Amino acid sequence: MELELPPLTDVLGRLPWYRDLSANHRGEMLTEIRGRLVTRTSRDEFAHLLERWSSVAHSDAKWARLRLLHESGMLSPGEFLT
Repeated sequence: MELELPPLTDVLGRLPWYRDLSANHRGEMLTEIRGRLVTRTSRDEFAHLLERWSSVAHSDAKWARLRLLHESGMLSPGEFLT
């Protein structure tokens, strides 16, 4: 009997930082992880990959917050870099 695994997005969605990724970055991450699963990446390489995407998520969240502050008028145009 073969073990039924949940979809990759369900598994990744359990990471605390996954929702902080932009939609484009989520797609890029899924593509990269699927490719790594096919090539049987080592556990250490996979952990490093997730750490790198965690940093991307942190950056995406930071820029999303700055954009929100700018759009709400709480941050002047000169304080927000695009």
